[in-house]
Amino acid sequence: MQAFLIALSLSICFITPGRTQDSLFANRVWAGDFITEPTTLHCAGFEWKIRGDANRNAMVEVQYRELGTTGWSPALPLLRIGGEKIYGHGQRWIYATPPMFAGSIFNLKEATEYDCLFRMTDPDGVLGENPEVRVVIKTRAEPKPYTQGNTYHVYPVGYEGEKMEPAFTGLNEAYYGGGNGGDWWLVPEPRVKPGDVILMHAGLYKGDLLDYVDPLALNFHGAYVLTQKGTAEKPITIKAAGDGEVIFDGAGSYRLFDVMAADYHLFEGLTIRNTQIAFYAGLKHVKGCSGLSVKNCNIEDVGIAVMTHSEESKNFYIADNTMVGRHDPDTLHGWYGFENPTPLSSYYAIKVYGQGHVICHNDISFFHDGICIDTHGLPEDDQDQKCVSIDIYRNDIFNMSDDFIETDGGVHNIRVFENRGFNSYHAGLSAQPLFGGPAYFIRNILYQVTGTTLKFTIRPAGLLVYHNTFCTNTSFVSA
Repeated sequence: MQAFLIALSLSICFITPGRTQDSLFANRVWAGDFITEPTTLHCAGFEWKIRGDANRNAMVEVQYRELGTTGWSPALPLLRIGGEKIYGHGQRWIYATPPMFAGSIFNLKEATEYDCLFRMTDPDGVLGENPEVRVVIKTRAEPKPYTQGNTYHVYPVGYEGEKMEPAFTGLNEAYYGGGNGGDWWLVPEPRVKPGDVILMHAGLYKGDLLDYVDPLALNFHGAYVLTQKGTAEKPITIKAAGDGEVIFDGAGSYRLFDVMAADYHLFEGLTIRNTQIAFYAGLKHVKGCSGLSVKNCNIEDVGIAVMTHSEESKNFYIADNTMVGRHDPDTLHGWYGFENPTPLSSYYAIKVYGQGHVICHNDISFFHDGICIDTHGLPEDDQDQKCVSIDIYRNDIFNMSDDFIETDGGVHNIRVFENRGFNSYHAGLSAQPLFGGPAYFIRNILYQVTGTTLKFTIRPAGLLVYHNTFCTNTSFVSA
């Protein structure tokens, strides 16, 4: 009996330490690749790949300071992600989030450099070469016209007053050149170059889709198909000249401004109406533009104001616009659960996919949805095409038949803050699904949501919901 006890004791001594050692090794975190996402005007997003940390007690503390200053400020810690499974809505795939940390720094100044410090800690130990990472970032500036490029003056058909030179009739003639009517609309090579400004003078710009030789070169399709490439420093600008209202009437066309291939174009101070899609900026796995800016425009009587479904799209700036859809302004009505659901006369005001977009200070009313991330499917494999680092803030949204804001399809660092929503039939804020996050919902105000205030279905992962105000007598969360 004594010999048996000695043997058993020896077995415990040899086996238990091995198991403990394996467990300790699995619990240690291994710091991998660090990724800085595209910055926006006031925020920056980061990702840090890891291995290990089986007991999920590693942390990443964040500090930042304006470059050249001495005092550090704390930011929110990065969110630990990994192993969450997203599936549902009849899809056959199951997506498991990769092991990593992700998160954002808020309230930065635009066009400013910052020193950012990230420190990974784990009570079980940190492996890898860089448990501490320090990066310098620069926030973007608000897009503005370049002042040293060429200036072209555009007047409506039939204008008889004095003209500033060089003068053109209609946007296509200024952008491409003359002689582009009928079958010849593709013949002229574009005139405009990065940094050029096209000033639209007051009047109505409405093509005749049934006129083979329409003087605005909009026959049949009714779209301005723009293809030149500006740059962040030298956008191609199409703006109101300041002598009265500039009205682009789409005459019922499917799309008015096709900018899928037109990088870094800035539209400012225009009235756009009577078209299904005002700015047609990208399609999934086809093409998408970058650097689209739409500022201070009045977009009305449209089905969609701005859309891109493209993983290639980056760095949009959609700000200070009024967007009015076609839904009945006196009725709040939903699209399911009714014998007569509300017709889809307008879809969404804004839908984007890609990276680095900023959507702020817009007044949006009478659509199906207000502002959306594209419900795109599984995240792209290419880091440069994942849906990350998108800011939606300080928008006022009224009377939606579905939702105010949808982050559906976002991956990391989707930031929704300080928006106001009034009267939505089905839901307020949506994340179905979210592929790891974080998606931040911070200091939003929602009033009168007749369905569900927070639509967090399809098993989203990585939601952070802080300091919001909800005034509603219906269910708070659906999950």
